[in-house]
Amino acid sequence: MAIRWDKFTVKAQEAVQRANEIASEHGNPELLPVHLLAALLEDKEGIVPPVLEKIGIGPQAVLSEIYQEIEKLPKVSGASAQAAMSNQLNQLLDAAFKQAEARSKPGRPGPGTSRPSRRRARRHSQSPDCRPRFAAHHRPES
Repeated sequence: MAIRWDKFTVKAQEAVQRANEIASEHGNPELLPVHLLAALLEDKEGIVPPVLEKIGIGPQAVLSEIYQEIEKLPKVSGASAQAAMSNQLNQLLDAAFKQAEARSKPGRPGPGTSRPSRRRARRHSQSPDCRPRFAAHHRPES
């Protein structure tokens, strides 16, 4: 499936562009998921660093590990050319699009809508219609 760049948000387009720059800066001939992860981690205004911080992982520590992995990748020298998108990154983006499409289909319940909220469940259990049945089953014996 061909990547539809027009379906990307501006932030996503910027992340892929930065990933390409990272690959070129390191002389990598292929644009890999690790380059995209590095780009997402570099973006201080993006969502990835705060999420990592919230779960107790330092984004800078992850970023330095990612750069170590990038240094191990094959390099080409000579004229700086744009890195070609790898099959891995293409598959990753394709899977992300498929997931996004599945979530946006009409009639599909959104996250958390498959069961009633606790508040509604609590209100229901306290409704006059529900209490007598509950009370009848749980009356203390005299």
